[in-house]
Amino acid sequence: MGLFASTPQKEMKVLIVGLDAAGRTTMLYHWWANEKQQYVIPTVGINCETFTHKDASVTVWDVGANAQSRFFYANYFKPGFSLIWVVDCTDRERIEESHQELLALIKRIKEKENPEEIPLLIFVNKRDKAGGLTGDEVTDIFHLKDIEDNTIVWHVQESSAETGEGLTEGLDFLYDHAFGNINS
Repeated sequence: MGLFASTPQKEMKVLIVGLDAAGRTTMLYHWWANEKQQYVIPTVGINCETFTHKDASVTVWDVGANAQSRFFYANYFKPGFSLIWVVDCTDRERIEESHQELLALIKRIKEKENPEEIPLLIFVNKRDKAGGLTGDEVTDIFHLKDIEDNTIVWHVQESSAETGEGLTEGLDFLYDHAFGNINS
């Protein structure tokens, strides 16, 4: 085996955002350390980690989610990036706020970058908790099936950042999309 045999040749760059306490940072460190983290503190500023998924190097930027920071999310999105929006499915009181913040972010990204495409993965997180919304319910609340904008390629994945359930499947969508394994 050569010196560079295990170095991934493919790269994925991902911006992971959402409302505070949705589970973004727990997801990031689950992927990066491949285990549940005992203590995750709220992100102040940015967490950035790189890990391998399949044969790709994945760099994920987790940007703090306080209300003041959300306006600047679009500044971190660059052409070729994928976007992950994390929804706390147990926070029914803020589900519409989450929807509106996602719409505002997409609008700002399109105004700033004018990307040909925005691969959008929505994690419906905390599905391991009782009483949470399902992926289908979030799809309906976010009106995803009504999106007529062909620059948005979306996928909804139910998940639990604490147990790791659904996290690999979500990354698989982004990987398959990035490297041409699915139709957009």
